[in-house]
Amino acid sequence: TDKSFKRSSDNIPDFYVAYTLKIFRRIDSSGGSSGFSFGFGSFGRSSAFGVSTGSQVGEYDESMLVIDFIETDSGDLLWRGIGTRRLSQHPKPEETNEIVNKTVIKILSQFPPQQK
Repeated sequence: TDKSFKRSSDNIPDFYVAYTLKIFRRIDSSGGSSGFSFGFGSFGRSSAFGVSTGSQVGEYDESMLVIDFIETDSGDLLWRGIGTRRLSQHPKPEETNEIVNKTVIKILSQFPPQQK
């Protein structure tokens, strides 16, 4: 299937492409844990049981890129693709460009939608 597009000769497109980039602050936590041990030593047997109820909580940023294909005449949404990714702390501009390009390619690989 040919997924290419071409410029309209009459300058009236069949659809527009719009995008939105959002960044969300997320909370990541690990659950509690427990453990049990039993043993024998020179003073008899011993056992121990431990429970950790505290969990580690951290924050991170997650980006969401939304690409919409919108019909020219009606403004109706024809197709929407969404990609999310956890952001690194201090990416270099080259890394950011590579991440965005890979995300766009992944999203657009699902277009056009398959006939059911």
